[in-house]
Amino acid sequence: MMMRFLRLVLPSRLLSLNRFLGFNRLSPSHSHIIKKNHNYRNCSFQPRYFSNKSSSEQLETPKLTKQQKLVLEEVSKGKSVFITGSGGTGKTFLLKQIVNLLKQEVHKPDEVFVTASTGVAACALNGQTLHSFAGIGLGEDDEDELLGRVCKNKLASQRWKQVKALVIDEISMISGELFDKIEYIAQMCKPKRRGEIWGGIQLIVSGDFFQLPPIIKYSNGEVKEFAFEADCWNESFDLQIELTRVFRQSDSQFIELLQWIRKGYRDANMLKLLDKCCLNELANVPSDVPRLFPRNEDVKRLNNEKLKNLGQEIVSYRAVDRGVNPWRNQLQQGIAPDVLEICLGARVMLIKNKDVEAGLVNGAVGTVIGFDRDYASKVLKKSVCRTNTSEGSI
Repeated sequence: MMMRFLRLVLPSRLLSLNRFLGFNRLSPSHSHIIKKNHNYRNCSFQPRYFSNKSSSEQLETPKLTKQQKLVLEEVSKGKSVFITGSGGTGKTFLLKQIVNLLKQEVHKPDEVFVTASTGVAACALNGQTLHSFAGIGLGEDDEDELLGRVCKNKLASQRWKQVKALVIDEISMISGELFDKIEYIAQMCKPKRRGEIWGGIQLIVSGDFFQLPPIIKYSNGEVKEFAFEADCWNESFDLQIELTRVFRQSDSQFIELLQWIRKGYRDANMLKLLDKCCLNELANVPSDVPRLFPRNEDVKRLNNEKLKNLGQEIVSYRAVDRGVNPWRNQLQQGIAPDVLEICLGARVMLIKNKDVEAGLVNGAVGTVIGFDRDYASKVLKKSVCRTNTSEGSI
């Protein structure tokens, strides 16, 4: 089935980074080292991802810093490590080095599982989502119910019995509640090492708590919102380290600006620098530049305008909803519209993971290059999309 697509322009979401300033308390003695189910016809494409790096930068293999060497040394000894740092400090690069080390020297390849909180991050590491690996669905039930669910899932149970090293990327989107639940499952699925933290599994965790937070359903009780608030957090790691050298940018002033923004600080000189980067005339903005709006109505208006400007026949996909009211009415509250309109040349984006291994993940984008019709029944079977480098169909 074709997933409903995210509007080409996303509504912006402002985050209060001040909420994360307490993360520094993890460092007791060092500054940087710290102990609607709508059914559509198929539409398909191979994804492409946005990157802040140029082609030459992506091809560069940076030399390991002292911090990165320290991490690899600890990992080679079987130690559990948490790696953090701002964007561009080499977290993903280091994770790939760690995965290779774990599979080649520390454990057997089939004993190492690579996961992330999101499909996009998992795809970048050739892994799977943490929820998929753990076999916990959304992970909203209590720990014993989740454990029962895992035990009934043969594949998930086998993964837990098999795993000796677990890599988790983009930890900022995993709540403390969920982190504790998964640790409990790990212990219970390793009966010979029950009582040991994570059942003796070597844990490699990476992420930046100044980035996207978990999606929390608040209740009257106290909520462990962030993973570092989990009861088992500090006990889970032998080493917690913050990478500080920025590889992605070389302009020291720009790096400083990004760090100020990251922590929610304001400075008159920084604001002046940002102001110089602003365009006064919208007419000068290239047509393919993403535009952010605070309201969905504005997003829909501009997308419809851009779609009509393509001058192509509009093809409509209508949702087929089944169910008994009032449950059926809840489908209207989902992320998928009742009618999806696209045409040749339209830019589309997945807003839900469909096949992580195939790269069809939340955030994958493509361009519609054609439609596959069943001429006997005159039914539109699927649309075909491509990226800058490939094309395909689901």
